[in-house]
Amino acid sequence: MNSHLLLFTDDLKIFPIIKTPNDEKLLKIDLNLLNNWCALNKLYFNIDKCKIMTYTKKRVTQTYKYYLIDTELAKVSHIKDLGVNFDPYLSSMIIMHTS
Repeated sequence: MNSHLLLFTDDLKIFPIIKTPNDEKLLKIDLNLLNNWCALNKLYFNIDKCKIMTYTKKRVTQTYKYYLIDTELAKVSHIKDLGVNFDPYLSSMIIMHTS
């Protein structure tokens, strides 16, 4: 795998850094590797829950298309994860402090 992965119970997040078209190709390879591994182990993705979120400082985001199981993944501009809202600029992220 070329990308960083974060796994929590049945939830997987992929964190690639995409600066060039080659980086985009590497992510597509990673998605294919994940798909093949899951198929081999009889694990299945819920495609409706699979999303693409781009974090950037730029005003215009990349328009690459990504596929999993021959289905284009939906690109979202906001996502909620474990009760925290994220946007492309991380401007609405809530930081939680514990004592």
